[in-house]
Amino acid sequence: RARVFLLLGAARFDEMRFDGAIAAFRESERLGDEDEAFLARTWRLRAESSRAARGEPSEEAPSPNAESDHAERTPGTVFRDTLRSGGQGPEMVVVPAGSFTMGSPPGEEGRQPDQGTSYHDWPAHEVAIPRAFAVGRHEITWEQWERCVVQRGCNDNSNRGQVRGGDEGWGRGSMPVINVSWVDANDYSTWLSRETGANYRLLTEAEWEYAARAGTRTRFSWGDQDPVCDPLAPNGAAFSGCEERRPRPVGSFRPNSFGLFDMHGNIREWVQDCGYGYSMFESEPSPRDGSTIGRECRHANTTTGRLIRGGDFISRQNDIRSASRYGVMQGSEGMHNGFRIARDLD
Repeated sequence: RARVFLLLGAARFDEMRFDGAIAAFRESERLGDEDEAFLARTWRLRAESSRAARGEPSEEAPSPNAESDHAERTPGTVFRDTLRSGGQGPEMVVVPAGSFTMGSPPGEEGRQPDQGTSYHDWPAHEVAIPRAFAVGRHEITWEQWERCVVQRGCNDNSNRGQVRGGDEGWGRGSMPVINVSWVDANDYSTWLSRETGANYRLLTEAEWEYAARAGTRTRFSWGDQDPVCDPLAPNGAAFSGCEERRPRPVGSFRPNSFGLFDMHGNIREWVQDCGYGYSMFESEPSPRDGSTIGRECRHANTTTGRLIRGGDFISRQNDIRSASRYGVMQGSEGMHNGFRIARDLD
């Protein structure tokens, strides 16, 4: 298999040499069923890459999750989709349909009204989530991101950040991927949809807050208590009050009642919506059905063009509240920025 990986890398430089070498490899080696299946996947990936490079449409295979797409999934169910290239996608949790109060009331401690800055809360208003959907149990990790990069579905972000390597020296593996833009997050969702045959995407802002609150109306999903840095505490989170000012591996703190980890702090999470504030609320109010506010933003590359939620490892406690919002340019690739994904169930 190591030799096959080397040959796959050669495809980037010489497609004809790759075809000849892979054929010779098949003839010279005695392959078992598992190795033959691996070789077939490698060949298919090379063909898909070649078609993409020539601008030709992909030859879509049947969804590897066709049967499970129709399986009953009750709220709280954790599942993973099979990838066409082998292996499984991120863990997903089924979140129920329902309604909730989005935004913050005037008296909430730490509330940020729109004062011309990129920080602002929505005024409290009722929103309905009309159907169940699935949410990533964790933020997307480096391990998951790198698979998309290897298959050329995502841009390599290794040269981004303040420290070479893209991970700021904090490591990869189960660490949340950072230094990714809103465009990068959408590229990953597109790649994962192609790999699974399911519809993966970023959460809308309303879906994100609904998932973060997990049935609560308090400052945080655990209540109104300020966060602490203890991973075992019900109000534990990675935020500016922690001595170790860096993100933690996903799942280091306790989940909310929907079974979702790190919705408060750790890294900021891109959502689909444009960056609207109070000034837009009366003329163009937040959708009450949980849908996105303007996928095609008129000011996507301004300082508040897209929304990012949840706060991060250097955010103040008030900035990791369930209602806290932050607008940034959709091309921003900072070390604070990551994402989690959603999946439609119907």
